[in-house]
Amino acid sequence: MVRTVAELLEQLRVREAEILAGQGLAHAPTIGAMYEGLTQDLLGRAIPPSLGLTVASGFIHDSRGRMSKQLDCMVMCGEGDPIPHTSSRLTTVDNVVAVVEVKKNLYSGDLRSGYENLASIRPLEAEAVGRSVDLLKDAFQSITRRAFPEREGELESYSQEIQLIYHTLRVELAYPLRVVFGYDGFASENSLRQSFADYLDDVSSAGPARGFGPARLPSLICCGQYVLLKANGMPFHAPLLSDGYWPIYSSSTCNPLEMVLECLWTRLVYEGRLPGAVFAGSSVQQTVNRFLDTRPERVGENWGWRYRYVGELPKDAGMVREAPPWEPAFVDETQFIAIGEMGHKGQIDLADADFVRFLQERGYTPDALTESLNRIGLAARIGDRLILLTRECACAILPDGRLAAGENTAGQFSRWVEEHVRDEPG
Repeated sequence: MVRTVAELLEQLRVREAEILAGQGLAHAPTIGAMYEGLTQDLLGRAIPPSLGLTVASGFIHDSRGRMSKQLDCMVMCGEGDPIPHTSSRLTTVDNVVAVVEVKKNLYSGDLRSGYENLASIRPLEAEAVGRSVDLLKDAFQSITRRAFPEREGELESYSQEIQLIYHTLRVELAYPLRVVFGYDGFASENSLRQSFADYLDDVSSAGPARGFGPARLPSLICCGQYVLLKANGMPFHAPLLSDGYWPIYSSSTCNPLEMVLECLWTRLVYEGRLPGAVFAGSSVQQTVNRFLDTRPERVGENWGWRYRYVGELPKDAGMVREAPPWEPAFVDETQFIAIGEMGHKGQIDLADADFVRFLQERGYTPDALTESLNRIGLAARIGDRLILLTRECACAILPDGRLAAGENTAGQFSRWVEEHVRDEPG
């Protein structure tokens, strides 16, 4: 459904942008207002009226009276407070689901100003009222491949690097989704990547710079059909690399509105405002190109974030492409039984003598089983407990004898099995 809606909105976006471009106006504030209005209209069409959300420009404040800069487009609960004699609104940070900075043409200077406007939200004190801890849990587990620390003391059992990723994701959840949305500008995916890399280099040329940690980075930066998307697990994610780096930003050539809806609807689903069925049929995933990695590092008495860039893309990278359809993991019989046991009991006691004996008879140790299931993103160990990393893990024995397991929160596993069985000969 998300793809269908995004395609319809993209057709509208292209048509309306052509109309706006043909107005022949040279008054920059009016041109900006036209494109801000178009973006508000597009987002308004993507949100069911029954949700009680309003899309408007305005300002965000917190309980201490601190104020953001003027923001082009806010998706907020309720209608906010009208600012006299304008169409703008004033609302609190905890009422805002998403903020979009709109640029008719997005080039290096516009990218920086968009970043700075969105960054004006960060000093506000957010209470994260109504935010879903389930989204934090799923994001943490998908990125770190570690069990979410739910019990007292469990977070402290992880390394300082993992703890900093946890706290970064908590900040992400507390604040609105933030998007820089340009209708035109950079001529290629590579040039968008390079401009943002140059920006980070500039601000850090004199040493570590405050305000540029991963929690401050926009959730999406869109320019025409080129997109930088943040892998914060809300919803896009990338597991930590073997050297500890977190692939925080990737780029893609795609329908930018689909990426915006993926992020916006994910928030609304986790907050219980939309049913998970809105993602039905979204099993085909967009091909992305790794762009920016980060990892926590200690500098003197303080911790900061080091960035590194992945090199320039090949010439054929700037094409709209789709990755292969989603597939579950394929497991052996021992893994299959363990997954079923965790699904039934919620966890496995890896110190249980009977379970250890069961594994030994099948050529496994507790560590080997844990590593094999963690490598495919299905389970993780915390203490002596082995738990699932999925929210709704499903298993199936396929007609060809293979054993499959995978996430089924949006019905993706069920749809995959149905299609696979239907396509089987005979």
